[in-house]
Amino acid sequence: MRKNTIILSTLCLETGTDIQLALYYLAAYYRAYGFFSKQGARVRIRVFSENESPEIVARAIASYNPVIIGFSCYVWNIQKIIVISRLIKIRFPSVVIVLGGPEVSPRPAEILRSAKHVDYIISGEGEKAFTELSDAVISGALNPLNISGVSFRINSRFIHSAKPAPSLDMKKIPSPYLEGLVPLSSRNIIDVPLETTRGCVYSCRYCYYHKNAGSPRAFPLRRVMRELSLILRSRPREVYIMDATFNADPARAKKILCFFIRHNEISGLHVELRAELLDEEMVDLLARARVTMIEIGVQSVNRVTLRLLRRPFNKNLFARSLALLNTRRIPYEVQFIDCLPGQRYEELKKGLNWVFSLKPFRVEIFKLHVLPGTYLRKHSGEYGIIYDHNPPYLARRSGVMNARELKKTERLRFAVQRLYDAPLFRTTLFTAKEVLKIEYCEIFELWSEWELRFKKRRAGRIQESYFDALNESLPDFLCFLCKKSGRDEEYNTLLPVLKRSFREYEQWEKTIGSQVVLRRKASEGR
Repeated sequence: MRKNTIILSTLCLETGTDIQLALYYLAAYYRAYGFFSKQGARVRIRVFSENESPEIVARAIASYNPVIIGFSCYVWNIQKIIVISRLIKIRFPSVVIVLGGPEVSPRPAEILRSAKHVDYIISGEGEKAFTELSDAVISGALNPLNISGVSFRINSRFIHSAKPAPSLDMKKIPSPYLEGLVPLSSRNIIDVPLETTRGCVYSCRYCYYHKNAGSPRAFPLRRVMRELSLILRSRPREVYIMDATFNADPARAKKILCFFIRHNEISGLHVELRAELLDEEMVDLLARARVTMIEIGVQSVNRVTLRLLRRPFNKNLFARSLALLNTRRIPYEVQFIDCLPGQRYEELKKGLNWVFSLKPFRVEIFKLHVLPGTYLRKHSGEYGIIYDHNPPYLARRSGVMNARELKKTERLRFAVQRLYDAPLFRTTLFTAKEVLKIEYCEIFELWSEWELRFKKRRAGRIQESYFDALNESLPDFLCFLCKKSGRDEEYNTLLPVLKRSFREYEQWEKTIGSQVVLRRKASEGR
């Protein structure tokens, strides 16, 4: 293999999206600005599934005989990457191993102390720092103190822990797409990610992105249009715009949507946005752009929690925007987070009941990850939050939500996924709420009670699918629900509604059911 090979690698979630854009940004920047790029040094990108064994990954990377290996680290892959790095270092002690990404950026000293086989950690945007570090390693004239954002050991007792490097000039960052580095013609590529901005206009206290990605900045609109044109010509199933808030600048977002509509033939569009910033014009553009999913991270509607998190929220505008999306039948997901500070279990249910009254397309309750570098992690004691100290740093309780209530939230999450997001029981849910005069979350809680009994009754039975068995037994749950509500006579009213839902569910399962499962796994990872 060629001398002075640089390997960029990561482990990805099994979601269908196999373009790890961060690695391609590093490669594009090095090719444009790296001194030894002109002297024969080459960057190779190798992406592996999270399901691959560390031994197989280590052997595959080592086969290139690289001088430098850079790993992109996230909450879902850091532990395995540490193991892979150690296996490589045992075989090739002279190879330089560099870690970057949001999982290591806020805690370089901690990683360097515990993982002696890791040589350098880059905090913040990595393109410029990695290029300078790679050239220094290859030249043999290495002085990492001169490179912003790079942490390393000076000796066994002292670690230079760097702050994130300054934000880069967006005009100087080469496009991996326009440079021809991303293999868009590959048959394995299904979804294509695109970054039109970096940073976030919000500073939510549970999130690290606004610290790691620097101040909010946008790539030149002309560049974005050229990238989109190139991507759409490859006819991917879906384009995923990675911006933290796609419509933070509504006028710019509308221009991008108009361009997408003009040049798109078959591709869907996936974005994350703030619902309150939607208007009729943008909703119309989203519909015409064939949006396949919009992620709307409300996280909580509790005023105390929102104030503690420093999250803006306008309840009236939110409701208006969801009504606009519903009118155009645009698929979207409203996202909550459990165990947030100031949010009791009953208050979480109250917020969910309000959102369900708006008849959303989908609702997801995510687990709270107490991430390194966040305000919430630093001040977790003030909010009584107890969390796992190993990835993925799940919260186990808070000062106002105990472990038992958090367990109830997990049951509630499962019930929402089975009864609403599927959407086998959705129409029946709305009808039952009106007929039985009970709240949505009470129905979900009763289903959880019924499901536990159902599971015990079926213990030891051989069956092809537990979920299929659950679905087939929904008439039994409907009977249970009516009895628990003291309205046995309403069973005959609700049963025809459920039967119609079965027919709708069969059609849903044929079209987008599998995509929902993949997106849920991807969102859990982020």
